[in-house]
Amino acid sequence: MIEAAEELGKSASVSEACRVLGVPRSSLYWARQPELPPAPQSTSHRALSVEEKTDVHQTLDSERFRDCSPREVYATLLDEGVYMCHWRTMYRILEEHGEVQERRNQLQHPAYTKPELLATASNQIWSWDITKLKGPFTWVYYYLYVILDIFSRYVVGWMIAECESGELAKELITATCAKEEIDLDQLTKLRNKFAHYGQEASHTEAEFLLHCLKVMLETFDIVDFGEIHSILSSSKER
Repeated sequence: MIEAAEELGKSASVSEACRVLGVPRSSLYWARQPELPPAPQSTSHRALSVEEKTDVHQTLDSERFRDCSPREVYATLLDEGVYMCHWRTMYRILEEHGEVQERRNQLQHPAYTKPELLATASNQIWSWDITKLKGPFTWVYYYLYVILDIFSRYVVGWMIAECESGELAKELITATCAKEEIDLDQLTKLRNKFAHYGQEASHTEAEFLLHCLKVMLETFDIVDFGEIHSILSSSKER
């Protein structure tokens, strides 16, 4: 548009050409100015010369000061009546040579692979939870046991009880397996949702997991703990 305004400005006024084409005149006048080379960066007359920087760097890397910080070197030289440069300038010289870095032992955070549970069909992975429900009166509560199939999101089993009990959990899982007409060894994973939120499993939940583990051990005849962990784990898995 600037070039078109220039061409039109030859046969009409610049103001009229800019008004017709919708180009600001300031932009047109700015485009007419020649591009100037970048101005060279000025160096302060107080800046250290190359020889002085080399002398400072050799002093900092000398056997005497190689284990001292620039502040210590600066103070020691001042006590001896020697002034080379400010301690901040010493840091800049070290930084130019790549000799300034974090000395503290920083904690490294490697990239961890987020564990995932993948179900390709129903009744492969179940997720269970116990929810505390308010009752009709004060200090009266009920406990809702729910077993959810991860693949279909279908509630395969549930039960409301007046307390948390390992025996009730065993009865629920046994009745659910019978209702779904499957064996416990068909499940590749039983996940407790409490582990998902990073909470410690309660005594009842531990009893339930141990019951499932015992059945799987009898089914698969497993003796290695690594194999046990691959089948049943209460770690934080999502």
